[in-house]
Amino acid sequence: MKVKWQLVAESVFKRYGLAIGLYFSSVIVFSVGEWKTAGKLGFPFDDSWIFAQYARNLANGYGFCFNIGEPSSGFTSFLWLLLCATAYKLTGEFVLPMKFMGILFGAGCVVVAHQLVDVLTNDERKAKWGAYMTALFAPLVANSLAGMEGSLYAFTALTGIYLHLRWQRQPSWYWLLEGLWWGIAILARPENLIFYAIVVADKIWQFRTYWKKVLIWLILQMLLVAAIMFPWVVVNLSTTGTPFTGTYLAKVLPARKVFYGHWGLAIGFPIALIQGWVSWTFYSFALFPTLVVLLVWQHFNKMRYQFGTANLPNKWLLIFAALVTGVQAIQFPLGTWTIWSGWGRYLLPTYLMAGLSFVTALKSMRWVLLVMLLGMLPSYKVVMSEYAQGVKVTERLNVRFGKWLRENTQPSDIIATHDIGAIGFFSQRQIFDTQGLIHADVALRLTELWDDNKMLNELRSRKVSYLAVADTWRLAKMRPDLFELLLAEEGWNFDVSRRFCIYRIHWEQMEKPNP
Repeated sequence: MKVKWQLVAESVFKRYGLAIGLYFSSVIVFSVGEWKTAGKLGFPFDDSWIFAQYARNLANGYGFCFNIGEPSSGFTSFLWLLLCATAYKLTGEFVLPMKFMGILFGAGCVVVAHQLVDVLTNDERKAKWGAYMTALFAPLVANSLAGMEGSLYAFTALTGIYLHLRWQRQPSWYWLLEGLWWGIAILARPENLIFYAIVVADKIWQFRTYWKKVLIWLILQMLLVAAIMFPWVVVNLSTTGTPFTGTYLAKVLPARKVFYGHWGLAIGFPIALIQGWVSWTFYSFALFPTLVVLLVWQHFNKMRYQFGTANLPNKWLLIFAALVTGVQAIQFPLGTWTIWSGWGRYLLPTYLMAGLSFVTALKSMRWVLLVMLLGMLPSYKVVMSEYAQGVKVTERLNVRFGKWLRENTQPSDIIATHDIGAIGFFSQRQIFDTQGLIHADVALRLTELWDDNKMLNELRSRKVSYLAVADTWRLAKMRPDLFELLLAEEGWNFDVSRRFCIYRIHWEQMEKPNP
């Protein structure tokens, strides 16, 4: 038995060892850069502290809430929240456990990338190339360390695709295992519902001539997925009154209302699709430049002698990724930043799929691996720098201001802010979110509350005492008599011309005429 397990371990190490080693080397490089830039390990996104706040309250028995006693669902991943709450319960910490979990799921992406290319090409060398590419993919490394669900999202999506491709011709209990995984994947990130819908459509297409033979298995799979999703839907219904999360109500619905209200559906849909696909294609090529050059060269070199498609990227992966991008662009039509913000965290699996699609078409040449990796390394300079600077800014502004509020305000004071994560976590004060992430009633009225007078009345009705916002917030500039500046620091949102500020609100000035 011992010999058998040794053989298994040696086989696993031979297949994945180098790729996993490259991935952990990338993690170390990013972590060292983070420490040198920020002076400590932290999170580059304020949103990571939103998860920490929800997880702390959940672990301490207060349920799903940001403010204790106010149920809400202002988080983007039900599964990541449960994992964070469990990690906090076991360790009493957030930063290191959340990073550790992200790293583990990132390593899982490396393994699944190998399996995905292998099932598509049945070529072990190409499978290893796909694993190496994934291991050195800078956006994946950054998202693995960011304290959010990015690597979990990519891991669950890629694994679901792999299971679909492996078992698509085996309508049996295997489909139920796949359905179990897709249910978990949707709990990891709602966008996985788009992936699953396309997978179902692909199954129907594959069995279109004898669909009756697979219908029962497909229905059972869909019911299983729905059953696993059900707890999150129940939480949403009890907190927002809708099946949707607070983040969806606060971000997606207002964006759609404004965008399509301006353009109309007939013009808005094509604009959203074009801007989404153009942005996604541009960044895919920018992230994998040598892969694209190699494929173009190979293809046209082959066409000199005969026409063929053997050297084209895997169409299934590429079309699948493009479809998900198109649906996401229509859902959240706010421009290119929605595609690339935070190193592609909204569509991280689709960028990996694009890279793996390119890998499947590469010819077996010894120097291809070196050229492929050299083309990806320049992205390290940009992504690693942005990641480290993000940690530094979050610590210098959001974390610091949250601690300042805890030390300089009363426990009963209410703080209004558009960056609720670290402010809420470290201040330990009740938060009013001006963006509506944790207030469903605000989210549903958000486009109305963009009116300054209505927002001012909302702040007053909620008895807000302090305001933590960027100094470009128009309301603070329009009524300087109401807002007393207490603390300010430049560099909000990586813009040195914008300051993050804390104001004390003097409601007694409300009755006086606006100067």
